[in-house]
Amino acid sequence: TSLDYDKSKGRGTFEFSLDKGGNQGSRGGDAGQEFFIENLLDELDAPGEFYYNETSSLLYLWHNVTESDVRPPPTDGTVEATQTAVLFNATGTKENPVRNVSFLGLTFRDTAPNFMAPHGTPSGGDWAVARYGALFFEGTENVLLSGNLLTTLDGNGVFFSGYNRGAVVSKNEFVSIGETAISQWGYTEGSPVAGMGFNATNGN
Repeated sequence: TSLDYDKSKGRGTFEFSLDKGGNQGSRGGDAGQEFFIENLLDELDAPGEFYYNETSSLLYLWHNVTESDVRPPPTDGTVEATQTAVLFNATGTKENPVRNVSFLGLTFRDTAPNFMAPHGTPSGGDWAVARYGALFFEGTENVLLSGNLLTTLDGNGVFFSGYNRGAVVSKNEFVSIGETAISQWGYTEGSPVAGMGFNATNGN
């Protein structure tokens, strides 16, 4: 993405690529509401924001302080970033499922956002979802998630994809989840169902 702004005219022009993203919603729009800009140095104007220059490998970070805190940013410290969207992946098949996976009393945190990942539209509604999650399950039986903390996950928390049987998600806490805390999405390929146009149960 490139942006050229003419201050004297109070307007700018920009070019952007549709190579990835742009399919997260299914409503469409004619007023620009489907677009956003990120990682632009000129827009680094508030605490907590950052800009990364890929050419120079420099990270610009606006220190996150309150308005009443006049202390300067610390001269040392740690900045942590993640590129991992999935922390655990249990993938089997209906014929050969992964069985009896349990997570009890654990903390899962800090996954990367996946809003630019490929999304699909599970229904005829106005939303879309990425088939990802910090904890991802497909082709499983008897998964148990109980007493866990899932926090600061920038994508989906728990994702059950396709065939899953006997899964229990109980007494977990979800905090600061970027997309959906718990999502389920089967596969709808198969013989048409009268009045629906697809087999809504195949793979669920």
